[in-house]
Order: sequence, then C-alpha cells, then structure tokens
Amino acid sequence: MTSFNEICNKEIVDILANITYKQFIEIIKTTEWGFETEDVSMEENYEQQYYIIKTYCNEIKKNNYSLKVSYQESPKQIGGRVYAKNGIQNIWGIFRGAICHEKYYDFDMRQAHHQILF
Repeated sequence: MTSFNEICNKEIVDILANITYKQFIEIIKTTEWGFETEDVSMEENYEQQYYIIKTYCNEIKKNNYSLKVSYQESPKQIGGRVYAKNGIQNIWGIFRGAICHEKYYDFDMRQAHHQILF
C-alpha cells in the first residue's frame, strides 16, 4: 500500500464544502460534459457524486487542506492500476480539476501496459 498527500485549492474546497445539491445540479447542467440532469436514471449517480465531493472537501478542510490518502492495487489485477479508498480519484474530472487547480496535472493513458512493453 502506498500513501500520498493530496493538496487542494483552498477557495474551491471551501465553496464545494458548502454547496447545496441544487447548486451542484446547476453546475453540472452548465458544464461542457453535457450532463443530462433531467434523466431520472442518473439521479442516483448525481446524489452519490454530490455526497463524495462534500465528504472529501469537508475531510480535507479539517486537515488543513491536505489529506494523506492510501492507494492500493486491485486484488483482481496485480501490478496494474492503483486505487484510492477516499481520495480525489473518486471525484468526477470537472470537480477534481477545480479542487486541485494549479496543484496537479492529470495524465490519462490508454493501454499503457501494452505501450510500455512494445
């Protein structure tokens, strides 16, 4: 198991820690991601993500805007991607980018294992 210190943009975390569900829905309506907020089947996903964001922001706020997060390999795929239990990784990209604005860069790799081997 590996741990990393996650740091964030204080101003954004303060805003998101106090955001209402209605405000959250308004934000995702106006993003370039084109969320279908009228789609009732997605309501559970929106509520879950709202809860994850609020929990993360309040937790990192309590810890002086820095949070030690443990990452571990999936038990199904040894040597592959690592997963955070309660880290920034679990937050949608639009919010993750805002929370960590100017604090990190997000690199995505497709089929990295195959690319590295060949």
